[in-house]
Amino acid sequence: MFQKYQWLVVSILLISLLSGCSQRITVTLIHVLHGHTGEVLSLAFSPDGSLLVSGSADGTVKLWRVADGSEVRTIKAHHGEVLFLTFSTDGTLIISGGTDQTLKGWRVTDGSTAWIFEYTGKMKAMLTAGSRMLLATSELPSGIVKLWDVRAGSQVRALEDPCWAVDKSVLSMAFTPDGEWLAASVLSRKLPFLGCVALWRTEEDFTKQLPGSFGLFVGSLTFSPDGRWLAAGSPYSVILWEIEEGMIKSWPRFLRNSSISYSLTFSPDGTLLALCDLDGMARIWKIPSGEEVSFFAADGCPLAFAPSGQLLASGSAKEESSEKAVKIWRLHR
Repeated sequence: MFQKYQWLVVSILLISLLSGCSQRITVTLIHVLHGHTGEVLSLAFSPDGSLLVSGSADGTVKLWRVADGSEVRTIKAHHGEVLFLTFSTDGTLIISGGTDQTLKGWRVTDGSTAWIFEYTGKMKAMLTAGSRMLLATSELPSGIVKLWDVRAGSQVRALEDPCWAVDKSVLSMAFTPDGEWLAASVLSRKLPFLGCVALWRTEEDFTKQLPGSFGLFVGSLTFSPDGRWLAAGSPYSVILWEIEEGMIKSWPRFLRNSSISYSLTFSPDGTLLALCDLDGMARIWKIPSGEEVSFFAADGCPLAFAPSGQLLASGSAKEESSEKAVKIWRLHR
């Protein structure tokens, strides 16, 4: 009797197995953009996805046309590395931050300077959300975190540290998209096991330590577009916290990674998380399942998603690399 229906049983098992497997995402290289003479350290797409901006260790910012990969213009932006880039909400300004302790706004139309903001400390995070423009910096060797209101041109407050770290260093920081919360990885430089990932409310003196983060070395942080997920890159793993109004909804999840993460970024719809490691390899996971759906050689970091979620840009942040190129990839879901 079993042999008679064996084919039916096997068919059902195969159908069940295949239905539980998610479709892999394939990636195709569509443009290679040459021009920088230093490592590419920062990338951002314009709100409409038609332009890509890249910042380099050579101090320049380059604006590219996404459709054909042509260069629009080069801006001599900073005396030193260009660490952060974004567009204003309306897409009329490019905002860049450098190691020369300046934040600058550039007009997209002609590359002229719109404004300059000077700050102290080391730049760790920047956010433009509607009329708000926030900057977070850290001071060495104290590790004090300062929050700045760029439009007002003033410091908002110094933030308390809940990690009890001595002689501490702030490795990475990230704002939620609405600017209500700020996360930071803090580590003691003398006692590496004393550190954590901290969460602050930007408009009041509220701070807490995220569970499961004590003693972790976290080199990169990013929030999902809805602020629900916080992703942290540590050696050989990525940690996910689910957060709602500062409250942790579940114990952190650990996603496997084979190297040390350099940059993390969510897709605009929040369903994908992309990572680039120090070996120049990129991984993409589905959120919230944590299933890996793509793994390819990006040949460099950092990474940035286009607003459509169908394009991904990668830079080249390897000092030993002879190719300081920006690459644009198409994702096939």
